[in-house]
Amino acid sequence: MKADVKKKIEKHLGVFIFLVVWAAMVAWFWIGQLFNIENMEAVYSLGAFYILLPASALVTGGIYGAGDSRLRYIFPIFTGLMELLLGFLTFDLLNVTANGKWNSWNGLHGDSLIFLFAFLPALIGVVTGGIGRKMKKADKNKERKIYKNGAGKGNRN
Repeated sequence: MKADVKKKIEKHLGVFIFLVVWAAMVAWFWIGQLFNIENMEAVYSLGAFYILLPASALVTGGIYGAGDSRLRYIFPIFTGLMELLLGFLTFDLLNVTANGKWNSWNGLHGDSLIFLFAFLPALIGVVTGGIGRKMKKADKNKERKIYKNGAGKGNRN
């Protein structure tokens, strides 16, 4: 029973890591707004949208690419959508609350390219992780073939 739970946790560890980083970015923004920190928006934009979230998408994409989970096929789309949601829950929602009306929100059409800032690193991570998995599998097969032919039993062929 414990082995099954451990296996499920390991299987979804990448999503968990990405969601923790994502939630920390949302909290960082609203804590900065709460305490009215000057020039926080510029630092937050660079840190969250262009450095931290894409880096975590790259790393977790690599985790999924190296594994055999079918989640690796949709993980880049998931990270891109979460990047869009981060933009909505931070700057767009602040704009709506500051103006007091929902019609001040301009929708996702202006921010849709931000999807690529998490999608592409996650896709690169999945592809490089997959290449690493294939190379590791090829090395194992090569070792098995060498051992099967007798070279691994002490014979020098």
